[in-house]
Amino acid sequence: MLPPRSNLRRFTTEGADMVIYSGGKAVRGPQGTGILCGRADLIDAAFANAAPHQFIGRGMKVAKEEIIGLMRAIQIFVDEDEDAEMAMYRRKAQQVVDALAEVDGLRVSLEHDEHNYLIPHAVMRFTRDWRGPGRNEGVSGDDRRRPADIPA
Repeated sequence: MLPPRSNLRRFTTEGADMVIYSGGKAVRGPQGTGILCGRADLIDAAFANAAPHQFIGRGMKVAKEEIIGLMRAIQIFVDEDEDAEMAMYRRKAQQVVDALAEVDGLRVSLEHDEHNYLIPHAVMRFTRDWRGPGRNEGVSGDDRRRPADIPA
């Protein structure tokens, strides 16, 4: 759960034995990488079962170039100004909220909290006044809605 960056230490400080973070997503490192934090004996056990030891982790091998990419991405991630980043996300989310505020049947809000929306999000909820496509329209086959000027 990143950001906030404080979560890099939070869960182990609160007593978690092991925590795994994606190296992609918010850290913006290579998508096939991750960060494993926690008790040394559990880290050692994970290491013993991963490449290059040719055991169960062989199929989940991460290339050395990806490891270097992740290390650099972590450095950048930790050094960034989190307040400025959150302000940028807030501005972008607010643009979406403003653009959709007048759409009948939508209730759009900017949400940002420490549990569900770790970064600012534009959250759209349909109201009873919604008159757009229903939940089953546009799902598959003949139900797809197509603009009239696009041939089937």
